Amino acid sequence: MTDQNEVEAEPTLDEENPAEGTSETPTETGTEQGSSPTTMSTPEVDYSQYDEADPDDGFSGGAGLAKMLMTLAVLGLVLGGGVYLAYSKKMKSEQAIELMTESVERLSKDGTYPAVSIVRDSLSRALEVVPDHPIAVSKLALLEAHSYMHNGEAEAKSRAETQLAIAESGNFEKAERFAARALIDIANDQQDKAYNDIKAIFDRGAKSSDLFFAFGIAQVLKGELGAGTEQIKKGAESQTNNVWMATVAADAEYRHGRVIGAYKIMDQVLRGSSARLRLRYAAQKMYYGLMFGRNPGKLPYFEVNSRLSRSEKIFKKDMETAKFAHGQARSEEGLSEVPGIVWGLSPVGTAVVALTHGEAYYRAGDLENASKKAKEAEVNLKKVDPSYTVRAELAKVHLLKGRVALAGGDIATADKLLRSASSKTAGHHSYHAGVAVDAAIQHRQWDLADQMLLLYEKASYQKGGKKLTGKKLKEAKADDYDRFLRKMKIALGRGEDAKDNKAKQRYGAEILDEKEGLLEQALSSNTPGNARRVLNTLKGNTMIMMGKAKEAKSHYESWLGNEPKLMATPVVAEALGRLGIAMKSWGEAEAALGKAANLYKGKGYDVYTERRIYRNVAQLYRARGKRAEAKRYQALADGKAAK
Repeated sequence: MTDQNEVEAEPTLDEENPAEGTSETPTETGTEQGSSPTTMSTPEVDYSQYDEADPDDGFSGGAGLAKMLMTLAVLGLVLGGGVYLAYSKKMKSEQAIELMTESVERLSKDGTYPAVSIVRDSLSRALEVVPDHPIAVSKLALLEAHSYMHNGEAEAKSRAETQLAIAESGNFEKAERFAARALIDIANDQQDKAYNDIKAIFDRGAKSSDLFFAFGIAQVLKGELGAGTEQIKKGAESQTNNVWMATVAADAEYRHGRVIGAYKIMDQVLRGSSARLRLRYAAQKMYYGLMFGRNPGKLPYFEVNSRLSRSEKIFKKDMETAKFAHGQARSEEGLSEVPGIVWGLSPVGTAVVALTHGEAYYRAGDLENASKKAKEAEVNLKKVDPSYTVRAELAKVHLLKGRVALAGGDIATADKLLRSASSKTAGHHSYHAGVAVDAAIQHRQWDLADQMLLLYEKASYQKGGKKLTGKKLKEAKADDYDRFLRKMKIALGRGEDAKDNKAKQRYGAEILDEKEGLLEQALSSNTPGNARRVLNTLKGNTMIMMGKAKEAKSHYESWLGNEPKLMATPVVAEALGRLGIAMKSWGEAEAALGKAANLYKGKGYDVYTERRIYRNVAQLYRARGKRAEAKRYQALADGKAAK
């Protein structure tokens, strides 16, 4: 992960993912809250029941949850009309099966939290007419397993176990119940069993999007992030409107540091007539945009809170309309309200919205409101079981709280929280560890930056949950451009803050040594497209730090003489501003820093980038002997004064 202020060569989210015509407001699927589930034994999978020659073995279509997670338009949740199962002894089994299948197959067109409660009710009443029906039992088991993973509600896990016991005793719908069993095994912290069971099924030639998905989660939890991410995405590709799968697929991309990919996945579930109800997923998309570090689509960080607040108001209004329509339809069918239904967000959905607000506040420099929103998110997440998705959101909360503490000067608390955000519990989150390093560099806490870099290495250099050693570890480090870039920034920062010249020369040599310097090692690593631009500015800044301003000037003239267009980028403009200060070319320095500030602002960079420019301007005025101006801009750089 390169520094977010130095990625101009990468496409913006807007270029990758035009937001025109798409809604910014998603929903969620979920289950009612409940008490802790009864512990049940986990049976071994009987593979003898699988026959490759059987065309109806349940694997061939790969539809799986796609058949289950489909609409509520039929149930009247969104538009008010609806088809409901008439609970009557005279109800024919054919009608029960037909209506049951229809209601399940349309669930994904909605994706709201109340939706699962309504479909669960329909399936349960159908099962009273046609007890132990294979389709209903298997689909209900998978629905409950996914619901538990997505919203962490204990009763969903208990219900999934109950339906699985029936499905397994009756040898029902193999692909769906195998996937449900794997998800429950994962929920019970038995990812190794889930991994081995599904692998054995794959070895027999099976294909199922639900199994790909569950297998990928098991791989991620075992430390196989790359392979697991691909399996999760493979499972989700055939079910593009499935908010459950999309959430996990986006999280897998995010763990890889591919926040553009995560953003695009969430954007896919925000299309269509029901998108206004998908508030949770709109907030999730905005969060990934914020973590990209620049303008997320057409939505700069400083507009996220107001846009998200408007989406919340629309969501509440539309939910009231849906609730009224649902009530009327139920009344016409002679049915009472669905037990336990909640017309709004789940605790996890509420936490996601609060977390996005908090991240936006942090990037605007509003630490008080960022802290309040982080606490709100954490309180809601602790109301439910620590399922896979809940743990992922808790890690994000700790990442936010850690950076807020760091910005506020509480280094000990920041250290603790940032470690938690990247720990084994968080899934050895190397992306979070990288963000922690960058935050420590941003706030010029070099000792903490070194500690977070060690954490990043620990989280990054492993395979299958085991640390790399020897030659493989050496190769992994040598190929990691981000690691070299961060080490150079730490060395440069330490040199700039050093009081004696010997220390400055030592840190400079650590970067610029022609044989073993970090710069040369970085150039030999797996460099991204913008690497030379970033490394050339670092080289120039290091020369300036060492007191070699004339050499730095020659370096920039040689480089930019061949690529003059780069002077229109904010990173280069900022570097030229620093060169102007070193050369005592005050007018050039002031113009370059002003240009950099405008370019950064135009691209939607956050307040901490702005403060770095203020720090450079303060340095300019100190060099010119203008103490009052220097003091004013230093206060702005420290976030302690109004503009």
